Amino acid sequence: MVNGIEKSPYFQRAEQAVKRNEKTLHRKVQQKIEEKRVTVSAINEQIKNELIQAAAPETENADAHVDTTSRIYIFVSRSVPLAVLKSFAADIDTLGSNTLRLVFRAFPKNFLHTFLQKEQAGTKGDGVVRAKIIVGEKIFNRYHVDRVPAVVFDPDPMTSHDDWLLVYGADSLHQALTLFYRESGRHELKMAANRVVKIE
Repeated sequence: MVNGIEKSPYFQRAEQAVKRNEKTLHRKVQQKIEEKRVTVSAINEQIKNELIQAAAPETENADAHVDTTSRIYIFVSRSVPLAVLKSFAADIDTLGSNTLRLVFRAFPKNFLHTFLQKEQAGTKGDGVVRAKIIVGEKIFNRYHVDRVPAVVFDPDPMTSHDDWLLVYGADSLHQALTLFYRESGRHELKMAANRVVKIE
C-alpha cells in the first residue's frame, strides 16, 4: 500500500497543493524582502537629506549681513562648472549665514564634496563647507527657475508675495548680491556683497 501511494490521486493532489503553497510562500517572502528593501532605502535617503541639511557653523554677527527673515537660494546642479560651484561654496563659507541655501533638483549623490571641500591652505575644522541644502522640484517651480546657475533673493519666503528677485548666470554670490542691491536698495545686501568680495 505504501509503495503505491504515490499513484493515488489524493497523494498527487496533496503534492500539488504543497507545491502551490511553496510558490505562494516564496512569492510572499520575496515581496516582503522587496518591501523591506524599499523601506530601508527610503530611510537611508531621509538620513542623507538630514545629514546634508546640517546647520552652517556659527559665525560672529553672521546674520547681521542679511536680514534673518530673508532667504538667498542658489540653484545649482552637476552641469554647473566646478569653478562656479567652488566660488559659491567659498562665498557661503565667508558669509556663514543661516539664510543661504543651495538648491538641487535631485539628490546629488557622491557629488557634494567635489566643491564643498575647502582648499588645503588655511583649512580649519574638517575642511568642508557647511551648507544648508534643499532638494526638490517644488522650489524650482515656486521661483520659476528653469536653468542653472540661478540665485534668488526672497525678502520673506513665508509669504506668497512675488517680491523676490532672480538672476541667472551669476558666477559668484557677490555678483548676484550686487545686482539685488541695485534693484532693491536693501542695505544689508550691499554689506553682504562687500564682505564676500574681500576673498576674491
